[in-house]
Amino acid sequence: MAAALAKTQQTAKAQPSGAPGQRPGFLFLSCPDTQLLLEEVEARARAWAPAGAPFKRLCFWGDEPPDNAFWEALSLRDLFGSVRLVLVRQAHLWHADVWKLLDKTLARPLTGSFPIFCLENAQEGRGKVKIPQVIDKLKCMKFATKMGWTWANAGLTDKTIRAYVARQAKDRGLQLDPMALTLLSENTPKFAGVVAAELDKLVLLAKDGRVSVDMLATADWSAEGQSFSCLNYLMQGKEALVWSELARLGDLDDQAFMLLGLLAWNFRTLWLLMVDGYSGRPVFSVNAAMARRIGPARLANCMTCVLDAEVAIKTGTQPRQAIEITFAKILQILK
Repeated sequence: MAAALAKTQQTAKAQPSGAPGQRPGFLFLSCPDTQLLLEEVEARARAWAPAGAPFKRLCFWGDEPPDNAFWEALSLRDLFGSVRLVLVRQAHLWHADVWKLLDKTLARPLTGSFPIFCLENAQEGRGKVKIPQVIDKLKCMKFATKMGWTWANAGLTDKTIRAYVARQAKDRGLQLDPMALTLLSENTPKFAGVVAAELDKLVLLAKDGRVSVDMLATADWSAEGQSFSCLNYLMQGKEALVWSELARLGDLDDQAFMLLGLLAWNFRTLWLLMVDGYSGRPVFSVNAAMARRIGPARLANCMTCVLDAEVAIKTGTQPRQAIEITFAKILQILK
């Protein structure tokens, strides 16, 4: 096998992958986001399509063992000379025995087929993609890595989604105003398929291609903040996240007393945890260690802030203003 790989490597060096009409022997594409993965497959298929004729496409799935049709697609030449693009979705699900056979098959040149293996398992840490150990140790994977026949993308993140939204909008002829771009980037779930669906919807709404903030009201995702998340950030002292989530909360006229009630419940629970008097269900937003760290004096001051906010709202202060003042005081107390 080593000799066969060396021969293939010499051929690849003599004919660089960027040369017109040439293509890699096979590809490993790793990404947990299906839409991004399929976009990359299409880009590779266009780049390496045989001159004068598209690939004959075949698709197999890793949730069941490969049958004879798969092995024939790799090894047999087409009677009409066409090249098969053999796409394997969720290839990471295949058993180790299958990969051992594939390792031997991929060691020799496959002139009649262009295999693309999609590894669609979940992320492993920030910015990384998990590749199963059984695949990572294969000779074909090591060779593909050396030849540049691999591609990995951890999916959309806070750092990459804005550029992706802007690029996809431009491809559709949309002009997003700065606020619309910001709202889409910050609030749309970080899946390329969701982004594509929302932009396709905006194509129908924006007859002249211009997208304003008010057009985002049709979105399937909610730009509203989450009350529980906001309170959890407050109890953890994460100031930037508190203000970010609070700014996204809708009209606080109906939510203010609910927020204050939940906040008071948190502080009462902390007090009971501090004196070992809590016997309710497990609490995930607060714990005994947090109670001991804050201490009785600061807990009392926090509860006073909550009561002051209720009085302020009942005597004419705007709910949002009262909540913002209360949160600012509590953040200062909890520092």
